[in-house]
Amino acid sequence: MDSKIYISENSPFLTTDTRATRWAIPYNADCLNSRIGNLLDRQKDAVEGKKILDIGSHNGTFSYAALLLGAGEVQGVDGEGGGGVVREG
Repeated sequence: MDSKIYISENSPFLTTDTRATRWAIPYNADCLNSRIGNLLDRQKDAVEGKKILDIGSHNGTFSYAALLLGAGEVQGVDGEGGGGVVREG
């Protein structure tokens, strides 16, 4: 399977996010794009045109990716105060 780039290496999701230094899971462009591909892109029928609830959204990386992949609406919820409602259009 070809590697798609959903989030670039110089994206604010990677350059301004503190998870890179405090998570045990690697938080870099390759790892993030792989997770987005496996969790969202492979299941486009569950994403396209749908309302998505992103629980534990932090700064909205996966919410943003869901919108890129055609979600109709995404709501992010996070205990750190990073969640919000994002609407396409």
